[in-house]
Amino acid sequence: MKKAVLVMLFVFVLVNFVWAFDPADYFPLVVGYNWTYQDSSMDGIENSSSSVIGTTTMDDYLTYIFVDESSYGSDTTYFQFRSDGLYRYENFMDDATLTLMLMVPNPFNVGDDWEILTFDTCRDEGTHILCQYMELTGYAVSFENVTVPAGYFSGVLKWKMEVYYEVSAIMGGDTVYHEEGHMGDHIIWVAEGIGPIKHYDSEIEEGDTSVFTSVLVSYDFSGIDEQDKILPDAVSLNVFPNPFNSSCRISAPRGTPIDIFDVNGKLITSVKNDLNGDYLWEPEANVGSGVYLVKAEKKGNPIVEKIIYLK
Repeated sequence: MKKAVLVMLFVFVLVNFVWAFDPADYFPLVVGYNWTYQDSSMDGIENSSSSVIGTTTMDDYLTYIFVDESSYGSDTTYFQFRSDGLYRYENFMDDATLTLMLMVPNPFNVGDDWEILTFDTCRDEGTHILCQYMELTGYAVSFENVTVPAGYFSGVLKWKMEVYYEVSAIMGGDTVYHEEGHMGDHIIWVAEGIGPIKHYDSEIEEGDTSVFTSVLVSYDFSGIDEQDKILPDAVSLNVFPNPFNSSCRISAPRGTPIDIFDVNGKLITSVKNDLNGDYLWEPEANVGSGVYLVKAEKKGNPIVEKIIYLK
């Protein structure tokens, strides 16, 4: 009996391990990557593009700058891979402050749900106080086979976001208006190694039957390596030795800031190289063995290299 229980426990752990997925496999973020989509709505059909244009550091994490462009204008958002998932910064509820949201946890399994964001605020509107509450919940629904103009993709993750909201107006301590409900369907299909290939967004407010769809037309993953060949101010970055066990020498253009992150994007140290364009990194005692990311950037042109530290 004891043996049977141990076997069942082993099978349970094995199955959950095998079917645990990393969002980094489904949301490739590399500077220079570009996606072109065909968008359709009640306003008509048009093409839009999404690109990873660079990196920065936010809250001490390596952050990818993502730009969406269409006839309506340009929107910029920021993405981070942390140890517990893929995060996104964006302006939320027309607030000038960037809000951090957990888009997909790491790891995730089909059937999982998680809190993307909870928004709860009240503000004085002069004659009344306006209170807004919103919950964004993510769901890993299933894996499907999907065909879009860019081609046929198998094993595509169907990812859903559900939005629940409450709005209240308060005057003299009394609630004079209250509304609550859900804000339509928001579904994204994401292909492994490719990213989002299909998007469905609908409204369910009374009298509003608008539906927005977006499908992948093409993608260009030449990335930063190809950009370096045409950008006159591209950064060259060399690390030697790699792997290393006590120190490594980082070579980059003179005066270029250098940031070193762990594999989860957490900033370890920031330095400037010396007058010769070299920097000797000797990890402190509390820095463990593993993979690290060295980032150098000049005039907005970043490059990131992986290095391996073996104590």
